[in-house]
This record gives sequence, structure tokens and C-alpha cells, in this order.
Amino acid sequence: KFGIYNDNPIMIFVGSINRRKGVDLFPEILSKLSKQISIEVNFIMCGDLENDFSRKILNDIKMICKDSMIKFSFLGEINNINELMSVSEIFLLPTRNEGLPNVIIEAMSSSCIIFTNLLEDITDFLLPSEFIMLDNNINSYVKSISEVLHFPNIHEKTIIANSQRVLDDFNFGGCLADDMGLG
Repeated sequence: KFGIYNDNPIMIFVGSINRRKGVDLFPEILSKLSKQISIEVNFIMCGDLENDFSRKILNDIKMICKDSMIKFSFLGEINNINELMSVSEIFLLPTRNEGLPNVIIEAMSSSCIIFTNLLEDITDFLLPSEFIMLDNNINSYVKSISEVLHFPNIHEKTIIANSQRVLDDFNFGGCLADDMGLG
């Protein structure tokens, strides 16, 4: 359905392709990560292209991933993001500025391991500290992602707790849990 025909781990980003969402960090993250991993990984981005910056970032990522263990796909805007999240292992959001990011709550309910930037009283409210990178530190992202790719069950208890937290704390009258297929 998503054009992925292998069992390799999937990392995803969902959101507008812009600086505020931190996508300009992906080329460096992926470049360093490709030198540290020994397994093939799919990196999928979903979202809208806003301008020439967006297209340049996508081209940079394509070039970095071209001859690496990271296979890159850009799916544009998709409607069934929960289905994609449910088959993904890692969700990346190196955001610089957010309100309450619904996409993190969706990733929590989909059993993704989430790595994001520290936004005080926002991302640290949603996630345990091991998933939060201080000042969008590239090396922290690379180390954390590499660790998960090589030891996929390392955060299993936290993933289960994240899913349960969405059911317990973000149910908004049943709407969110039902929309995500959890209710």
C-alpha cells in the first residue's frame, strides 16, 4: 500500500516540510546514521512541500540516501497516516516549535518509538526523557536511533506505556481512541 516491499525497519516523519519542524536536520542525521548502521532501513517522509526549501531538503536527503543502507521515500500528503505509523518502528520529529503535537500522540498510540526535540512543557509532558533530544543534538538522535535499530526491543515497556497513556489521558470523550482504532 505504501510502496514498501521489505521487512526492514521503518522510520517516519509526518508534517510540513519546513525549518520549524526541523527537517533541515535530517540530512546530517541521516548522513551520520548511515555510517553507524549495518542494516537496511526505510526512511519515509509524509507531508506537504511548502517552497523551494522543502524541495531542496528532499533532494539533499535523496542524495545522502542514494548509496546508503537508508532507503528514502517521500509520500507527500496521505490520509491514512495511522496505518503507516502502525507499521513503523521509529517516529522522528526534531521540531523547534509546536503547540500540543497531535502527531506525537498518534505515534504513541501506534507503538512507534518517538524521538523529538525538547520543547519544555510540551514534548517533555508527553514523553519520557530517553526520547527527548536536548537542543536537537544530532549526535543524540544518531545514537538513539542506532541503538533502537540494533536492539529493537530496548524500549518495549515504554512503548506499551505510551499506548496506554493515550487511552487513559487523551481520550477526549472517546474520539481520539476511536479515530486511532483503539477504542
